Amino acid sequence: MYWAPVWLAGILIGQIVLSGLKPGLAEDKRLDVVEKELAERELRLEAERELQERNRRMLEDEIYRERVRKSVRIAGKTPLQLQHDLPSDR
Repeated sequence: MYWAPVWLAGILIGQIVLSGLKPGLAEDKRLDVVEKELAERELRLEAERELQERNRRMLEDEIYRERVRKSVRIAGKTPLQLQHDLPSDR
């Protein structure tokens, strides 16, 4: 009976390690990987949002739209396009 509190504390610590600490550490590693993936995705989406915003401003510009209309009307000249702004990996 003298060692009972020591054994109970040891059993409790063992159960905490096996049931809580190891799965928690594994989940922490998994979340670190997911966090990196999300940060990369956020950067890609932010770059695409900036591109879309730039294209939107360009298309709302009356001068640019008139230049596109004129380029379409002129025979033999290739019309102006937004393709030069798009990334090549699409």
